[in-house]
Amino acid sequence: MPQNLASISRSSKLEIRGFSSKTNIFRDHIRCSPGWFNLSQVHSRLLTAAASRVYSMATPDAAPSIVVYVTVPNKETGTKLAHSIIENKLAACVNQIPGVESTYWWEGKVETDTEILLMIKTRQALLGELTDHVNNNHPYDTPEVIALPITGGSEKYLKWIGDNTKRAELA
Repeated sequence: MPQNLASISRSSKLEIRGFSSKTNIFRDHIRCSPGWFNLSQVHSRLLTAAASRVYSMATPDAAPSIVVYVTVPNKETGTKLAHSIIENKLAACVNQIPGVESTYWWEGKVETDTEILLMIKTRQALLGELTDHVNNNHPYDTPEVIALPITGGSEKYLKWIGDNTKRAELA
């Protein structure tokens, strides 16, 4: 049998982790100290939690959030680009992180420059529009635009990202 079906913490809360050959399963109950747990109750709670998560992912305020990295040559460019991104509601927040040293290939040789890193928090649905905005308002020929998923964090903060970015136009 696969490992880790269910385990009970010391406070007697049920934690579902997979299957456990050490757990005594009798018909539709799990026997754990201090008593028995009805599998249908566990199943119901899991389905409720899963449905809640799916619903929250489907609502615009909790849509998948991402962090986008963009480097700029100086503070003035960073501030101007950050303001235009926020004013167009393409992101909820842009952090400017100074003192980033970038080493890269450019036109056949290795270059090193000090740059400012913009750390942009937005929704996945806005990545294309944000990328176009950066490309159209950036002094580099090939600006860095790299997106990473936010896989967890403060639910209030992630909702705040959704609340403070523009909604996609409905077709």
